[in-house]
Amino acid sequence: MRMKIIYGLIGLILSFSISAATPYVQTGTVSTYVPRTGMTIINNTQYQVNANTICRQVIRRGELGPILSEGQSIGFNFNKELGQVPQISEVWILSN
Repeated sequence: MRMKIIYGLIGLILSFSISAATPYVQTGTVSTYVPRTGMTIINNTQYQVNANTICRQVIRRGELGPILSEGQSIGFNFNKELGQVPQISEVWILSN
């Protein structure tokens, strides 16, 4: 009985360590980014990026927000309100 409990606990611990979640929900490649308006196209879907978007990368001093590049792979989370373009809330720059 004691061994079953020990093996059960070991299995539970291993299952938690194996299924580590990524911090972002979506991934994609930026095909268009217009810094002046924040309009961004990722995988043929339009999103909005602005100064409230949290960028999970090193940002150079003086930059006001995330700078995305066409062809860049990213992970991101977004908020969508009815009738509005989805707003990217957080973005991770992934290595290409």
